[in-house]
Amino acid sequence: MHVINQYNFKILKTIARESEVDKCKLLAITAIKNANARGAKSNFNDNEPKEKMMGYLTEYMFDVAMQMEGIPGKWLMDCSGKSDDGVDWKHSTGYKIDVKSMSVKTAPPGYYSCLVLKSSADKHPPDMYVFVKYNHETRECYITGGMPAEELFKKARIQEKGEWDGKFKASKDCYTIKQNQTWDYARVCEFLKTLK
Repeated sequence: MHVINQYNFKILKTIARESEVDKCKLLAITAIKNANARGAKSNFNDNEPKEKMMGYLTEYMFDVAMQMEGIPGKWLMDCSGKSDDGVDWKHSTGYKIDVKSMSVKTAPPGYYSCLVLKSSADKHPPDMYVFVKYNHETRECYITGGMPAEELFKKARIQEKGEWDGKFKASKDCYTIKQNQTWDYARVCEFLKTLK
């Protein structure tokens, strides 16, 4: 893991080990089986196992990064098939973080969008969102940064279902903000270290 400075925006780049990817694939398969056994309808598309694995992996990599930074907290890994209510990681103070993942093919430039589904955010907003981009081919993971939820809701624009934002077409209504408008990785860590 190392911090890279991209356009004066510090992001953490790491490469997931194959064993970490495999572990998260198993978590995804378990979660999907549990959701199906409960009769829950999927919120994911046809690539559900791949997308769900990416979610678990980016949450895990964020947890590892926080441990390396000396920030006390815990990954709330849940493969029960139930909703996690928008909390993936919890600081030891109880401060709640939702890790949002997005698939990329290259290192994410600052103009890339960060998305939060509006229905989820309005229903149970966490204290902070953290954004992580993942390349399935290279297993590269980029923790680009994040922002307290209240600040994000004020700065983000609402992108309606079907609306285009560059090359991205929203499948649902969402809050959209450019990566370089959020806090970078270094600032997120600095903030989390101040929590008592």
